[in-house]
Amino acid sequence: MTGEPTLESLRREIDAVDDAIDELIIRRTQLVEEVRVIKRGWPIKIQPSREAAMIRRLLERHRGPFPKRDLVAIWRQLIVATLSFEGPFAVAVLVTPGEQAYWDLARDHFGMFAPMHREATVADVLARVTAQDATVGVIPVPDAGAVQPWWQALADNRPGTPKVIARLPFVGPGNAWTAGSEALVVCPIPLVATGCDRSYVVAEAAQPIDGERLRDALTAAQLELVMVTPWSRIGASGRYAALVEVEGFVTLTDDARLAPFAAPTSDQAVVLTPIGGYALPLTAAELQSDVRLAAGGTAAVDCGE
Repeated sequence: MTGEPTLESLRREIDAVDDAIDELIIRRTQLVEEVRVIKRGWPIKIQPSREAAMIRRLLERHRGPFPKRDLVAIWRQLIVATLSFEGPFAVAVLVTPGEQAYWDLARDHFGMFAPMHREATVADVLARVTAQDATVGVIPVPDAGAVQPWWQALADNRPGTPKVIARLPFVGPGNAWTAGSEALVVCPIPLVATGCDRSYVVAEAAQPIDGERLRDALTAAQLELVMVTPWSRIGASGRYAALVEVEGFVTLTDDARLAPFAAPTSDQAVVLTPIGGYALPLTAAELQSDVRLAAGGTAAVDCGE
């Protein structure tokens, strides 16, 4: 007659599961090394769109009481660990006196062992990423009150110009010292659509454009406005710019919806230049653990809900 499992028997089973997990990590690493060969000519190996889509897929299939936040943390560590041997990888982070929130966000997303560099200004972060002394940069979500908003520099279409590729925290607030902080990740690579995206474009005009007029123009181009910053002068050019956030994915080049905004035709015409975007961070619903094992799993959660 089979009795109840003992502590020792359960521990032996857990050890066997741990061994199986380790074997799968070894196999996964071998596959990543094969991918590295294929990517050999790529100057930058990070693929944030692929990472976000992979994590959403894994969360949708996950079941049981193991916390999804911690599951994401495990996968994030696996992703960053393999980046380290695909090629050089480092993070430049804005750190100002008395404020290390962006450092915490970067560490949570890119792992506790990724090389990270402290930079005193956003311009320093962008310069390091442009020179590829750092693979990615972590900087604040745009400050509407900035005298010279940093996002204007991203509207440059020359090769090597950093673009927005992610928004942090991706998995919700952790135990960072400064609660509620958010940041953007920049890197000179294009994204691909994940199905759960938002995009940034820089709007430029001879004079500031009324918000409703801008919204109508975007709607006509099948772009849904999420946020627009106040208009600010572009250096000594006399022109004005605003940062616009829209729902969905906008490509960096040849997006047909932006064709009507490619060049100014009058003083009130607006030029729209895409500067990247991000896969939407995971929602509370997506991170809710499923403890109803007898119910046989969960349904997928739509992003943004």
